[in-house]
Amino acid sequence: MPALWLWIILLAAGSILSPDFFTPRNLANVARQVSIEGVLAVAMTLVIITKGIDLSIESVAALCSMLVVLLLDPIGMLGAILVVLLVGLTAGFINGIILVRTGASPIIITLGTWIALRGLCLVITGGRLEPGEYIPAFSSIANGSLGPFPSPFLVLCITVVLGHVLLMWLPLGRSLLAVGGNEEAAHLAGIPVKKTLVITYMLSGLLAAVAGILLGSRLEVAQPLAAEGFLLNVVAAVVLGGTRLEGGSGTLFGTFLGVLIVGTIRNFFNIQGIPLEYQQLIFGTIILTTIVVARVFRSPK
Repeated sequence: MPALWLWIILLAAGSILSPDFFTPRNLANVARQVSIEGVLAVAMTLVIITKGIDLSIESVAALCSMLVVLLLDPIGMLGAILVVLLVGLTAGFINGIILVRTGASPIIITLGTWIALRGLCLVITGGRLEPGEYIPAFSSIANGSLGPFPSPFLVLCITVVLGHVLLMWLPLGRSLLAVGGNEEAAHLAGIPVKKTLVITYMLSGLLAAVAGILLGSRLEVAQPLAAEGFLLNVVAAVVLGGTRLEGGSGTLFGTFLGVLIVGTIRNFFNIQGIPLEYQQLIFGTIILTTIVVARVFRSPK
C-alpha cells in the first residue's frame, strides 16, 4: 500500500532530522491531534465513494461542538451528546434529501449547508466565545488517555473499524460502492440508489457530530469558528489514502493512513518551525503530486 510506505518514510525522515520527533510523547501528541479530523475523514470517504462530497462536515462539527458545550448545564452530558448526534443526523438528512430530490451537484448543496451552518454558529454565540460547564467526564473524552493511547485516538480507531465493517461486509457498504461505480447500473441491479445516498449523507452528518463532540470536549468553550480549516486536511487525508474522487472505490484503512500522513507532516513542520505559508505551499505540492502520480498509475497502458 503506497500510503503505508509514505508514512514509514516520513517517520524515518522525521526521526533522522529531529531528535524530538520519534518520542512517545510526540507520537501521542500526533495521535491526539489527528483524531478529530480523522473522524471527519471517515465521513468524507463514505461520501466520496458514492461520487459525492460533503463540504458541510466542517460546519456541522463546529455547530455540534458549540451545542454540546452549551447544553451541558441545562440537560447534562448524556442529553447534550444525544441532541448533537440528532443534529448531525438531521444536517446529513437535509443534504441527502435535497440531493436526491433536485439532482443538483453535491458541491453546491453542501457548500450552501456549510455557509448556512457557519452563520448559525455566529448567530447563536453573537460571534463570541461562550464558556460551558466544566464536567470532568466530558473533558476526558478528548483530553484523557487509556494507557499510552489518547482517548480521542481510540474513538477514531473504533470509527475506522466500524466503517470498514460497513463497507466490506454489510449490504449498505456494497451499495455505496456500486452507486459510486455506476449509478445507473446500480439502479438496474435493484439497489435503492436514492435511499443509499440519503443514508450516506446521514452517516456523514452523524460522524461530523461525533467529531464535534470531541472538539467541544477539547475546547470546553462554544467557539463559533471552531473546526475552521479542517476541510483541507480532511480531503487531503482521503486523497492520500487512495480513495478515488471519481467514486466507486476506497478503503477506510487507507484513509486512516492518510490521516496519519497529514498529521505527521504537520507535526514535523511545527517541530522544525516552518512558517505557515511555506507549510501550505509544501503541503499543497504533496497533494498535487499524489493526485498526478495516482492518475498515471491508474491510466490504461
